[in-house]
Amino acid sequence: MNNRITKAKITKDKIIDDIGLAEILEGKAHRDHKGIKCDWIAHEDLIRAFMALTPHVAFICMLPEVQGQTLDQEPDVSNFEVHSFAIVGEDETEGITITASRILDNGLTHTFSTPILRWDNGQYPYIAELAEADYNLRNEIALYYDGKAAPKRQLEFFDENLNPDNLNLHDEGVTVSPEKPKRKKKVTKVN
Repeated sequence: MNNRITKAKITKDKIIDDIGLAEILEGKAHRDHKGIKCDWIAHEDLIRAFMALTPHVAFICMLPEVQGQTLDQEPDVSNFEVHSFAIVGEDETEGITITASRILDNGLTHTFSTPILRWDNGQYPYIAELAEADYNLRNEIALYYDGKAAPKRQLEFFDENLNPDNLNLHDEGVTVSPEKPKRKKKVTKVN
């Protein structure tokens, strides 16, 4: 049995949502699993893998931000954010579509998707780089699905006996307050 990631979406909270998984069974048979959601925060490698699609969105859609530039020049696409991708078709008809948003000059957000770009497209000059970015992204999603996530929140690294209420934030950093002595209960003996 072999699994193939077919789509995924990253949320604002950096959680990967709506994972599409094609489970390849014996022969050509397969079973699709759609809408898989994980509850842990994406690892930085996975976030970077999503970001690697960003310049491709601008080049595929021939947006003004990249006119006259090449991918090697690392164009400024900081006002773009990739939200999801989907692999469509199979074998020789397989391709990718990417959904992203862009912050406009008036502050509004415009969400859009690229046209489906087949892997055998001879017109897009960066198809090899896009295929590599796609491969890396799907690999990171598979690792995420298997449990690779961002480190837990910082307080979870402390000793389990440490009470977070005893932490103080000073200019020098975080320190532990001395514990207050506990009152002993007065026990009276009854004869």
